[in-house]
Amino acid sequence: MKKIYSTIAILAISSLAFLSSCSNNNEEEMITPVSPDVTVTLNENSNTSETKMLYVKRDKMNAVVQVNGITNTTKDLKRIYVYKKVTTLTGGTITTVDYVNYNGSGFKKEFGSSTNYYYEIPSDQKNNASLTLTLTLNANNTAAISDEYYFAFTDGTDFVGPADTNGMLLGPAKIVVVYGALSETTGHKLNNINGPNSGAFDLENLSNRAGSDAADGKDMVDADAATALWEKSFNAGTSGTLFAKIPAGFDYDNATDMSIKAAYDAANTANSTQLNVAKGYMYVAKYNSTKYALIKVTSISDETNGFGPGLNNEFMEFSVKK
Repeated sequence: MKKIYSTIAILAISSLAFLSSCSNNNEEEMITPVSPDVTVTLNENSNTSETKMLYVKRDKMNAVVQVNGITNTTKDLKRIYVYKKVTTLTGGTITTVDYVNYNGSGFKKEFGSSTNYYYEIPSDQKNNASLTLTLTLNANNTAAISDEYYFAFTDGTDFVGPADTNGMLLGPAKIVVVYGALSETTGHKLNNINGPNSGAFDLENLSNRAGSDAADGKDMVDADAATALWEKSFNAGTSGTLFAKIPAGFDYDNATDMSIKAAYDAANTANSTQLNVAKGYMYVAKYNSTKYALIKVTSISDETNGFGPGLNNEFMEFSVKK
């Protein structure tokens, strides 16, 4: 059952580009930023709809987004409607709260409606409209997968939601905020343990460990301490860390805390030793019982200089996201 939930999580995260959006309760304020976090520009003559993803860390409180619409003088833009969809993962179950209309500062209520609001485009922007919002993010919520915002440019006809196309001239523009972006550090090295450099690495502190350091703090150790030959392998020693090798197609650039945990669970092959490591291989490490880190091997040397005093300088270099 755990593997099923993990697979569902991967599918949900990888399909976020198809999601739409909405917002309410004054979650956003109109501003004029110097540089938005993400911008979507629609054009009647080229892209009439577009989706962009914004990956954010869980502690990020706000994000500035901007949508622009350009039309010919024969199509006047009069309103922008905004909707939001929220997706979460709790106890292995994915829940989506469908589109809800946004009501914020400067927005107007549709005549005769108590729930539908829109941004009225100024007459001097009727063919080149712009709306900038500061989104209040679902910060520090470990269950949040994404918030999806849906923007529709209309001719002023009442618009009842994303299922409606009545009066829509441009759209939708979609901005999907994906939670759980990771921090990356690069240039880490695990060396031949028989050489002059450290043959152990600590994932918690992202640092190399000396031979005299406590064994339980060494998550990655050159696996071939018995001989001086470099066999491109590592193990967890006595730290209890486990590693799952994940597919080459995994989206490293946009990895999140949820996506790496889901990949670890889906692999279903975690163990303490990884043999025959090669450049480009990726692993998810589960360390300190509950923590996860994504490892990508960026280069690895061959056995080239023999062994003995002053030799054994082989190493593998890797990046870590966590």
